[in-house]
Amino acid sequence: MGRTLPTYNMLILQELDKDEWKRFRRALRRDDQELFDELFIAPKIQMQAGAYASNAKPFETMLICMLIELKQELRILEQRVAHTEGLAI
Repeated sequence: MGRTLPTYNMLILQELDKDEWKRFRRALRRDDQELFDELFIAPKIQMQAGAYASNAKPFETMLICMLIELKQELRILEQRVAHTEGLAI
């Protein structure tokens, strides 16, 4: 018997392949298109958690993965600022 459920990676690719996302991306400025593409890398980074969640609405899981990655980037920047301010005092 074959698999009846698509893999999480397939769900990400299916989401990106939707016409509304293609039109939305095309309407963005080039810099914003790059940011859009980077956002959809986050669910791939968090692949294990996304696959484990097996949510009925996989896009919600993708959004949470995106937020987690953004929060991690923010934390790194906050630590750098705190370290720099600590050196400046």
